[in-house]
Amino acid sequence: MIRMLKMKQKISILAQKIDPYVPDGIALQLAEMIVNERVVVRITRPRLTKMGDYRPPYKKESHRISINGDLNPFAFLVTFLHEFAHLYTWKIQHNLEHPHGKLWKSEFRKLLLKHVQVFPQDIQDALQSYIANPKASSCTDENLTRALSKYDENPQMLLEDIPFDVPFSLPGGRQMIKKEKLRKRFKCLDIESNREYLVSPIAEVNML
Repeated sequence: MIRMLKMKQKISILAQKIDPYVPDGIALQLAEMIVNERVVVRITRPRLTKMGDYRPPYKKESHRISINGDLNPFAFLVTFLHEFAHLYTWKIQHNLEHPHGKLWKSEFRKLLLKHVQVFPQDIQDALQSYIANPKASSCTDENLTRALSKYDENPQMLLEDIPFDVPFSLPGGRQMIKKEKLRKRFKCLDIESNREYLVSPIAEVNML
């Protein structure tokens, strides 16, 4: 009885801590997942190369998940579920081979379907096609990225939104000029090297 009360108190305190980062009404449910699986969740500074990360338990350590703290609540939830799918996958096969293989896709799909009603309708619509074959990164799914980015506190301009022949910079600082579209990507000219690259239409950019 005392142990159960302590666990409920722990879940309640954790839910209060993560509530500002997640959609309304779901913090308690996510806190239960964290406590039940004994996960250490760390909210980090923005990282350009990833939105989240999962590390399995080592020796006597706990499962560890990190998530960027600058994500909007719906992007945060997608990332949270993405990393928890890695945890569930590890519990089944106890290795990190094929980290985004069939088993991970299955676990991630189940988690998304379980929580899909939490998302607004436009994100639900984007998730319908994404769930059929989840990618290693939600950022690679253009429709889902567009839907999620609408809820950013300060929405970032995307490459597809700026005119042709206009200079811009990418988050890493590289400066380029937008050229014609080739199939799904835009040809862009690197201003410094004069080399051409194909850039995703949903790449976040700043006009120069």
